Amino acid sequence: NPEAIMFAGNLYGQGSGGYATWFSFDGTEDQVQDDPKMKDYNVDQWVDKVVQDALDQYHHSLTEHQIWAAGGDFNYQNSDHWFNNLDKLIHYVNLNGTVNLFYSTPTIYTDSKLQNPNTNYQLRTDDIMPLADDAHDYWTGFYTSRPALKRQVRKSTNLLATARLLEAYTNITLDQVENILKNTGQQRPAPRVGDGFTDGLEGAVSLATHHDAMSGTERQSVTDDYELRMAEQAIVAETGISLAIK
Repeated sequence: NPEAIMFAGNLYGQGSGGYATWFSFDGTEDQVQDDPKMKDYNVDQWVDKVVQDALDQYHHSLTEHQIWAAGGDFNYQNSDHWFNNLDKLIHYVNLNGTVNLFYSTPTIYTDSKLQNPNTNYQLRTDDIMPLADDAHDYWTGFYTSRPALKRQVRKSTNLLATARLLEAYTNITLDQVENILKNTGQQRPAPRVGDGFTDGLEGAVSLATHHDAMSGTERQSVTDDYELRMAEQAIVAETGISLAIK
């Protein structure tokens, strides 16, 4: 089935934990200095590095089209610094004329890689798991590890969906829910989050569905914290549901 075929490949080079190419403008120490009057003028060095790396990658790729991923977790917090330097890099590399550098998308890249019908890519029909990125580091446990946390995330997600519908339909507020908890002798078990009684559970579920949470890659104490947050906020959501259906 052609619709079930997935085009995949490895990113070439190292950077940002393997997610990106070698360069990064997340800090302030790296920059493309294009003022020739400045002592740290470095356009020639940047252009030469990009061109040489592009030519090296060309010899490890089936086509001349390359994807250079930039950034990773917590990058682009200073997006102005990032894109100001990327704009300069693209401009001066293209003036060199050896390679053509431009902002792109995964779709443009994939279409470019597949446009030559004479290029034969390796076809794999097996499961890529177990996948390892080091001698003893396998990316398989996230399917089965911490089953209790996975179940709690699933149950909490179902609870959140129900609570959201009733909250929207009845306009029950967090203040009303907190009053119920106080009147029944229950101390509110979690800090107030937002104005809706589902906001707290939404935050807890969102946190627990991070790829380093529900996957089970975190330490046990962190897992305990995820579970506690969902359990606390579930009490609030359940109280809101009970109030809404009365």
